[in-house]
Amino acid sequence: MEIEISPKTRAQALYDAGCRSPISLARGAGVCVRTAYTYLSEFNNGGSCKRKNYTPREKPKRTSKLEKKVIRKAKERKHIWSTRAIGASEGISHTLTQQILRDNQIRFQKYARQLKLTNENMARRFQFPRK
Repeated sequence: MEIEISPKTRAQALYDAGCRSPISLARGAGVCVRTAYTYLSEFNNGGSCKRKNYTPREKPKRTSKLEKKVIRKAKERKHIWSTRAIGASEGISHTLTQQILRDNQIRFQKYARQLKLTNENMARRFQFPRK
């Protein structure tokens, strides 16, 4: 039974075992020569086969000015505005918009977009399986 390992891990093992030429590394790891050159330069510089750590994404700053804008938008709406629309107009996510509204005791309604079921739509639905 053979264990599946990635070509980069296999190349790292071959490099550690002393296989330093790109052609032999490519043959042993099952990658192209160009990729073997990339691996060699990475391993020579002290790199490893492990995935690089990525810096976490910055969260948008929640300032009082931003909160005031969101609250003003939510209060002056005449028709139902979704939290997505309010958030998009201010450049923030809908979840942050929901948090701001919740923290300030402003109620908002979650609604799902659905097809309005009229008599005509109902008739079409019944006709579809019959055809």
